[in-house]
Amino acid sequence: MNSHHQYRSWDQFIYSMYSHEERLTRLKRSHMPPVKDSVRSRVWMELIPPEFVNKIKRFYNKVRRESNVMIPQYLVSRITEEADSAFVGSLRDMDSPLAHKKIRSLLFLYYMRNPKIGYNHGLAQLLAVILRVNSDEAEALVIFSFLIEHVFPSSYFSSRHRNYHRQVENYSFALMARCHLKNYVRLYTHDDDGD
Repeated sequence: MNSHHQYRSWDQFIYSMYSHEERLTRLKRSHMPPVKDSVRSRVWMELIPPEFVNKIKRFYNKVRRESNVMIPQYLVSRITEEADSAFVGSLRDMDSPLAHKKIRSLLFLYYMRNPKIGYNHGLAQLLAVILRVNSDEAEALVIFSFLIEHVFPSSYFSSRHRNYHRQVENYSFALMARCHLKNYVRLYTHDDDGD
C-alpha cells in the first residue's frame, strides 16, 4: 500500500484538501492512532459530508430565529423527563441544568426537522454522548442528525418500530441468560456429582 495514499496524523486528515470521498478513502487505508481529545470534535465533523453539515446548520440558524415553534405537549413532557436523566455512568460529570437545556433544545430541533421519527427512548442518551465530544449546539445537531439518518438502520428510530431496541435488548438478555443458565447447570450438576 502506497504511503502517499494514507494519513499519518489526525491533523493531516483534518487539513487535507482532497474531496470528502477521497479523504474518507485515504482514512480507511490509514492506520491511525486513537483520536486525541483536542481534535475529537473536529474529526467527527470532518467525517460528515460538507453538504449535510451545511444543510443542518442552515436549518439550525433558521429555526433559532423563529419564535413560534410548536411542539406537542406530550412530547415536551417526555423529552424533558428524558433530558433530566440522560447523564448516567461516565457522563454524570456533565450533568447540569445547562446540559439538560441543551439536550431539550436539540431534541426539539430534531423533532421539528424530522417529526416522523418523533422522540424515542435513548435519543437523549445519544445526545449526551455527542455533547461530551462536541458541546457546540449546531455541530452536535449535525452529528446527531447524521447518525440517525445515515448510520443507524433506517427503521431503528421510526415510530413504526419504536420497540425495535427493546426487542434487541430482550434477545440479548435471553442469550445472556441461556449462557449463564448453562454455566449454572454445569456448576450445580458438578456439585451434585461430588456429594
